[in-house]
Amino acid sequence: IAHLQEMLVNLSLLVGQRMTLQSPLVHVISLHAPSHRLQKARGRGAPLCMQQPQREGDSRAPSLIPAEGVDGWSQQWSWRFVSLCALAIGICYADRANIADAIIPMSQEKGWSTYEQGAILSSFFLGYGSTQIIGGSLADQFGGKKVLAGAVLMWSFATLLTPSFAALGVGPLIGTRILMGVGEGPAFPAIHSMISRAVQPQYQSTAVGAVTAASYLGSVAAFSVSPWLILTQSWQSVFYIFGSLGLIYVPVWLLFPGQPLQLKPINQPLLLKPANQSLLLKPSDGKFRPFNGGGWG
Repeated sequence: IAHLQEMLVNLSLLVGQRMTLQSPLVHVISLHAPSHRLQKARGRGAPLCMQQPQREGDSRAPSLIPAEGVDGWSQQWSWRFVSLCALAIGICYADRANIADAIIPMSQEKGWSTYEQGAILSSFFLGYGSTQIIGGSLADQFGGKKVLAGAVLMWSFATLLTPSFAALGVGPLIGTRILMGVGEGPAFPAIHSMISRAVQPQYQSTAVGAVTAASYLGSVAAFSVSPWLILTQSWQSVFYIFGSLGLIYVPVWLLFPGQPLQLKPINQPLLLKPANQSLLLKPSDGKFRPFNGGGWG
């Protein structure tokens, strides 16, 4: 049995080193070797994966994570990624909340009634609710990184255009607020999709908590800074300054490098170590995709 285990390890190393990215097949080999042989394999740069330890009393199927030191998870990268996601949500909530302060001088200047103010403030949620499910579906299909970038651009431009459309009347302003909601809708679904792929399972709830906390911090920032901008500058400056934050954010987000385990391209060979069985990842559409740790962008 020991010799058979050694042969399997050597065979897996050979296959991992020889497989090309153009191969239409995905070879998945189940390894059951002692830990010292995995340590030896790491030095050769083999794409081995190991099973994540189960917590006591946890009846769920164990997750698969890359072996530490072989293209393993980088906690430093993961928390930079989470920080950028949290920043996006902070900007998102600041942009939606700033009009709560700006609506007062806007109404005084334009002569809007209480009913018109309510229509302006509530119109945002028509767009916001309409793209939640769509945003999640797009993130699953194309990657959350692209979806989030597009969302930030859309709501930032809508924020910047708010003063111009407010000058045209209540109707155009309501249309702008709906457009802003359409842009912000995919943000949370896209980020949750990425967290499920790019953050270690034992840290995913913490990551979601950090991103959710950022939403409230963004609202606090908007409610704190907007009155000062209105008093020292103008109500228009609120939208110009907050809208510009998103345009600054997008290049930083797009330039953020992929995680150390880069499994983004489909049809790329994948070597995993499931628990006592082989695992072939081939959806019904015939395209191979990574199980975990990739596909976030």
